[in-house]
Amino acid sequence: MKCGRTDSAQRPFSRTCALMLSAFCLCGVLAASAAADDVVLKNGLTLHGTAVRVAGLTSAIAKQNNGGPVPNSSFWMIDDGVRRYFVFRRNVLQSEDVADLGSIVSFKMQQEKRARTAGFPSVGGFSSVQPFDEFGRRTVTLPTQKGVIPVIQAITEMRPDYSTLDSLTHVWEYNIDTRSLPTEVVQSIIEKSSDRNDPAERKAAVLFYVQAQLYDEAREELRQITERFPELKDWCAEYQRRLDEYVARRAMNEIERRQAAGQHALASQYAQKFPAAKVSADVSRRAQEIQNTYEQALADRDRVLMQLDLLQADLPPKQSDRLKSLRAILHDELHYELMDRLEPFLRATEDETVPAAEKLALAYSGWLLGNANAIVDLDETIRLWDARFQILEYLRVDQDPLRDQEILKELGEIEGISVERAALMLATLPLPFETTRPTAGELVEVEVPKVQEGPTVRYSLVLPPEYSPAHRYPLLVVLRGQRSKFAGEAKWWAGDETRPGWAQRRGYIVIAPHYCADDSGEYHPGAAEHEIVLRSLEHVRKRYRVDSDRIFLAGHAMGGDAVFDIALAHPGIFAGAIPIAGVASTLCRAYCDNDPNLAWYVVGGERDRNTLEQNSGILNQMMNHGQNMIYCDYKFRGFESFVEEQERIFEWMQSQRRTPLKEVVKWEAASLRKTDNRFYWLEADAIPDRFFPVIVGDKLPRPKTYEGSIGAKGGITVTHPGNKTTIWLSPEMFDFNNRSEVRVNLKYVYHDYIKPSLEALLTDVRKRGDREQLFWARLDL
Repeated sequence: MKCGRTDSAQRPFSRTCALMLSAFCLCGVLAASAAADDVVLKNGLTLHGTAVRVAGLTSAIAKQNNGGPVPNSSFWMIDDGVRRYFVFRRNVLQSEDVADLGSIVSFKMQQEKRARTAGFPSVGGFSSVQPFDEFGRRTVTLPTQKGVIPVIQAITEMRPDYSTLDSLTHVWEYNIDTRSLPTEVVQSIIEKSSDRNDPAERKAAVLFYVQAQLYDEAREELRQITERFPELKDWCAEYQRRLDEYVARRAMNEIERRQAAGQHALASQYAQKFPAAKVSADVSRRAQEIQNTYEQALADRDRVLMQLDLLQADLPPKQSDRLKSLRAILHDELHYELMDRLEPFLRATEDETVPAAEKLALAYSGWLLGNANAIVDLDETIRLWDARFQILEYLRVDQDPLRDQEILKELGEIEGISVERAALMLATLPLPFETTRPTAGELVEVEVPKVQEGPTVRYSLVLPPEYSPAHRYPLLVVLRGQRSKFAGEAKWWAGDETRPGWAQRRGYIVIAPHYCADDSGEYHPGAAEHEIVLRSLEHVRKRYRVDSDRIFLAGHAMGGDAVFDIALAHPGIFAGAIPIAGVASTLCRAYCDNDPNLAWYVVGGERDRNTLEQNSGILNQMMNHGQNMIYCDYKFRGFESFVEEQERIFEWMQSQRRTPLKEVVKWEAASLRKTDNRFYWLEADAIPDRFFPVIVGDKLPRPKTYEGSIGAKGGITVTHPGNKTTIWLSPEMFDFNNRSEVRVNLKYVYHDYIKPSLEALLTDVRKRGDREQLFWARLDL
């Protein structure tokens, strides 16, 4: 339905900007009915757009997949106007038709297109991008074989979800997310393409802002309408009420996201300022419940500290003196997220029949072992704290075998210490290394102590707001592209002190390993690059509280090339991989089935070089094998960073976790490098060089096979090209009560019980810094 007049002579714009009319002709406001689909994935993400079943990512792949007599439509393609998402059908939970979304308000402008030259079949990155002017035009420059070419682009239609950019100088049109446009540009286009004296068109502007979730702009538009059109006061009041509810629900979601990110001061601050009187009862109640929870936690904290003092005064002097240092430690470590460890103690404080010593044991043992494992024996609890100090010292010792054995001996002599209890304590221990904490958004460069014959390892680091070792943080490992710096890549994801990015808002630690030379413009898939990334990861999680089940590897361009290579070469480390404008090398063809449980979010541009053609075969194979993968293809776009995709990527990461050990008791992997020698719980050493000849060009030698299998009754079978074998075992995947038969490369080499060991447990944590995946035993063969 057409809402505006097309007679430009009657518009204020035409009078003040007559010289521009030849290039900018107003066509008014349009309202159209919108229909789409919601495709819900098994990982919880919902993709919105027009959904159809297709046979492949490209026409060539579709033809290949349809080679048999039965038609094959194994993929869902969801087109939202800006991009196409491809997912394998087995990763889709359900698809729902959304028949009518109501009227979508759009502003359509006709920009004059003079004689235009042919478009660009392949689009490299922009050399420069000028900002949009008030008429929705900008100039970008593209490097081509003929030199750098200026391209004038103009917005021809602006919808709440996306806007259409058309070139006035070349045949090239594509869509971008409207929310990626500067708000002043959006406002200018609305003002210049609608009659500001027409109440209907002013109402349409409000609807547009609401549909685009530009709520501040909608509120300002309502204010102006109320002043200009008093007769619309009631309509504006009703829309203001709706707007308040929209804003409140968005604010409520943000409060809950901040809570999940460990940003409790911000969440509490937002909840305190929540406009309860202007929103529905359920939203107001949720905000009040959050604030009540924080207030109760503060009261419980004060109560805990007071009760510890009162109860310790009732103890004999020797025991009371011993607890003073423990009380000081607990005071320093007490945090909102850790209060649940003290639940047994808080319950016991209400029971006058429980002796003081037992109550204190519940407090101090719960702090070490968690509330489900708290004990009532105070002397045993004190011994557990002695063990905690020894374990922390062991984790700090560096290359001192004699001191290692002394500590292990002392631990062995502490009554009540077992591998099981040590594992419980590792989950609650403070970090072994104290380190300076930069402020939120501040970028710092960290250098890792050099090891003999190893490469120099550095990484750039950004922490989220309110960082606390009491909270477990997801880690985002980002690899720069050829046109960016390490610091720039970290800031692209995290932002800085003044403009927090999505990583800060969602509570991610970000590191950018310096995996290549500063001037490098191409990824070289060698052992040094892998070692720098993996050692950076190990270093950071010994100094900051990283949730090792939520580590993601991401990169742009050549950094995306590296993501394909490193993620496939080291299964069992990452929860997800995010290559953006990256190319999977020939080597990845041999590795593509190495980690069938790894989640992937692959982003590319339809006209980015021949990237999709190069990647389609590998992606098709992985997706057809059931890999949890989303392929996002930006329509008619070239070599870009695709900043619009950030919010969706972080939404996707929220539901991804590393594959549990219990799900990798049987696996197979391929290796083309001698250094790619640890897979899940198997490590091979003393590998003859002849098994891994130098790779020349795209011709690959036959990869070596690594296999591992653990049977229900304790049988272990492994295959690998080395002469030494190390097997790491956890109760999550192996029953230590069973006698085990171990077969290596078809030979039986072990027949006995495998015993859990404090040395194995602590040495592995000291090496890898991984507290979520604990190995209780190590078998060297």
